Amino acid sequence: MTPVVLDANVTVSGLLYGGVAQQVVEAVRTGTCTAYASPIMLQELERVLSYPRLARRVTQLGATPAGLVADWTRVVLLVPEAASPIACRDPADEPYLAVAHAVGAQLLVTGDRDLLTIGRIGETRIVNPAGCLAWLAEHGRRRPGHLHRGEDD
Repeated sequence: MTPVVLDANVTVSGLLYGGVAQQVVEAVRTGTCTAYASPIMLQELERVLSYPRLARRVTQLGATPAGLVADWTRVVLLVPEAASPIACRDPADEPYLAVAHAVGAQLLVTGDRDLLTIGRIGETRIVNPAGCLAWLAEHGRRRPGHLHRGEDD
């Protein structure tokens, strides 16, 4: 399966709303791709889900920020914190780059302009949610030459 990293805003959009971000989250949930996250990324996710402007939507879903994060944690593969291979203008972006680099993610999915401007780090392409779906449609479920948990060929 394609290894990916989703930033907090893409994950929040996918968990709370419809559209392209939700399709990316569903691709993770259905096993089309494998998402990786670190503890600091999950803390950021809970922080964003706790924004007052999102409280109404979270409540409409019958959820809590902590509950949504707990559910997401069961879907992603948790990895230890790592150092970012590059410094970013916004240090809050560095954990996403660090995890993507550490796990050899094929895609880092974000709407963040600073990250999108970087474009690529090592073998990781930095794409928006639509770019992620296009890549998955073109390249399928598996990454050639790269084995993941549970694969033995």
